[in-house]
Amino acid sequence: MNLVQTRVLSLKQLKEVIQDMYNQKQKYDKKCTDSRLPIETMEQYMYTFLNQRYGLKNLIIEWASAIINGVKKYGKEDSDITLFGKIMRNECDEDFRFVHAEVKTAISDILKEKLRRKYRNKSEDAIISILNKVQGDEIEEWQWKDIISKMYNEEHAAILEERIRKQTTRRNATSPNLMDRRRLTREQYLNLQKQKERSILFNEFQKVTLNLVIDCIRLPIIYT
Repeated sequence: MNLVQTRVLSLKQLKEVIQDMYNQKQKYDKKCTDSRLPIETMEQYMYTFLNQRYGLKNLIIEWASAIINGVKKYGKEDSDITLFGKIMRNECDEDFRFVHAEVKTAISDILKEKLRRKYRNKSEDAIISILNKVQGDEIEEWQWKDIISKMYNEEHAAILEERIRKQTTRRNATSPNLMDRRRLTREQYLNLQKQKERSILFNEFQKVTLNLVIDCIRLPIIYT
């Protein structure tokens, strides 16, 4: 009789577990180094981590399955999970997560500064509100093009721009639908299409950007 339960983690729960694993592994690695013991891979440590937390075999298997299935489920939509999956498969160094975090911070910082320059008369709270709105919705071409040009050299920026445009092309292939189009004048429809071609969902933009970093591993960031 199979006593192992099937546990399904939300994206938020999976991220919390992964962050906890990162934090605890740093401490565990130091102990191993001090004791002159070999450093475990992330996959090996996952079981050490779960054993320390739960102890019971069934719970360890249950949580390990939930983490592995969560990585498969969310890896295509979230770059943090994509990166963790690569670390689990030994496809990149664990410390690369710090580069990954640096890129996310740079994207937000550049966008915030660009909004400050555009809305010079607005308060800092208003700027943060606009920033949050963009990060929760779409980022326009003038915004994302400036971000990638400040972060990367011309060659890497061109690669990233091509990937972003491919992403917007795929998205626009099914939007707006025929019902929406019938409600619009030709001019409104063309304007909407142009707007969609120039913008991308912020989460998609961030994911494409971070995935380029993951693909290229140690891609230099020129933004300071």
